[in-house]
Amino acid sequence: MTDTSKCFILTLDLTLAKRTRMDRREILRLAEELVTGDRDHQHGPAHANMARIAKFWTAYLSFTDSEFEVTPSDVCAMMILLKVSRLSNRFRDDTFIDIAGYASLGAELSGEDT
Repeated sequence: MTDTSKCFILTLDLTLAKRTRMDRREILRLAEELVTGDRDHQHGPAHANMARIAKFWTAYLSFTDSEFEVTPSDVCAMMILLKVSRLSNRFRDDTFIDIAGYASLGAELSGEDT
């Protein structure tokens, strides 16, 4: 199966997820496909991507009174908080898929934070 066809199937799965209620197995299956799929091709390796975001967030925070350095696993935690915030406005199953994906990446990356 080509990367294009995998992307199409995952997009179709996510589109269907928005229309139907999914159980926890389906949510975790889709989250697994997202974090183990072609994300490296789209966004670069997970650690490098989260490290880049961490640098942007740290730079932004440096203009505030904060003396906090953001790590890649912090990025995952804060993305989870962003998704939780969105839930307060509107329920969507794909938000929980994203949360599961960020949680798995955060757990993996927490050992690589330096």
